[in-house]
This record gives sequence, structure tokens and C-alpha cells, in this order.
Amino acid sequence: MKTSGIAAKVWLSIGIFAAGYLISIATGQVQGYATERRLRTTAETLFPVAQRTQDASESFLRMARNFNDAVMLEDESALDRAGQEASTTVQSLRASAALPGIAAERQQAVQRMAKAMEQVAAAGRSTYGGMLRAKGNMTPELQRQSRDLASQMEVAKTGLQALANDTAKDLQNELQALERSSGWQRGLNLTVLALTLLISVFFVNRTIQRSVIGPVARVIHGVEVAVGEASLASEQMASVVLQK
Repeated sequence: MKTSGIAAKVWLSIGIFAAGYLISIATGQVQGYATERRLRTTAETLFPVAQRTQDASESFLRMARNFNDAVMLEDESALDRAGQEASTTVQSLRASAALPGIAAERQQAVQRMAKAMEQVAAAGRSTYGGMLRAKGNMTPELQRQSRDLASQMEVAKTGLQALANDTAKDLQNELQALERSSGWQRGLNLTVLALTLLISVFFVNRTIQRSVIGPVARVIHGVEVAVGEASLASEQMASVVLQK
């Protein structure tokens, strides 16, 4: 085979490996851009939602404590502090719902919780304010309102905690998905490189076997045959000479 043919096959093998390398780089870039978008969504939406719903849950607990303090300590200023904490809770929830990229289902859940918190805060201020003014002289109506409020606050507390847990789980699931995606991409890149390397080595080896080693082996075999024939002819000529 001509030298140009051998060189062409070697360059073909190199080209295959180079193409595989470029494909690996390209898929890595595409996956990198996708990962960047997901990380941006995580940083701008999922993490703030998880943080703010947790803040809302903590503000609610402080609100409940201030309502209790208002009655137990007969401290009217505690009602104002409770109202401020209620406002913080609602603002945190509404800020979460307004974040771009939040899932529609999660957004609706946050909005419902914000509305429920407004109702609980209003009922709490009315009920605890009445209890504070009554100065321990609880009327049947105040007792009923107190029981209803306790039930509402328990429901709100449970709902807020569940919402905080759900948003934290959303964040955790997304981070785990990003980790799996990164591992899959690394595996894909390594697989592409390994396959192209194996294909290139196969073509180079085949080219060497068929275009270099094979012809050389045939030449060597031909030389060995010719040497054998020449030796046989020499022996025959020597025998003839001796016979004469």
C-alpha cells in the first residue's frame, strides 16, 4: 500500500479522536449552560422561597408568644409586637409568592397561607385585645373566640411548618438533581472519549497490521523462501560437480 494511503488512515484515526474530543467538549458546554440556568433558578427562587417560608414560620411563633404575653403580663404593647410579627409573616410569604420562576402550585400554596395568616392575625388581635380589656373576666363569647383562635393558630402553625418543609425539600431535591446531572455528564464525557480513543486505536492498529507489518512479513517470508531455494540449488550444483 502507498505511503499516502497509510498517512490518510492514520490521520483519519486522529480525526476520529479529535471529533470525539470536540463532541465531549460541546456536550459539556451545553450541559454547563443548562446547569448554570438551574443554579440561577435555585439561587434566585428556590433558596429564597425556602428561607422566607422558614422566616415566616419563625415570625408566626413570635407572634403567638407576644399574644400570650399580652394577656399573661397585661402588656398592651405586646399586641403591637404581635401585629408587627404578623405583618412580617405575611410579607415574607407574599415576597416568596412574587419571586420569578416559582412553580405555580407552590405559588398558590404560599398565597393561600399568606391570606390565612392575615385572618389569623386579625382574629388574634381582636380576641387577645378583648381578653386584655376583660382583665381575666372571661365572658362565654370570649371563651368561644379563644377556643376558635387556638384551633386556627394550630392549623396555621402546622400549615406554615409543612410549607417550610416542602420548600426546603424542593431546594434539596433540586440540588440532588444537579449533583446527579453533573455526575451523568462526567460519565458521558469519559465514555465518549474512551470510545473515540478505542476506535482510533483500532484503526491505527489495523492500518499498521495491513499496511506495514503485513507487507514486511510477506517480504521477509519471500526472502526466506528465496534463500532456501538458492541454498537448495547450490547444494544440487555442488552434488553434480562432485559426481563429475
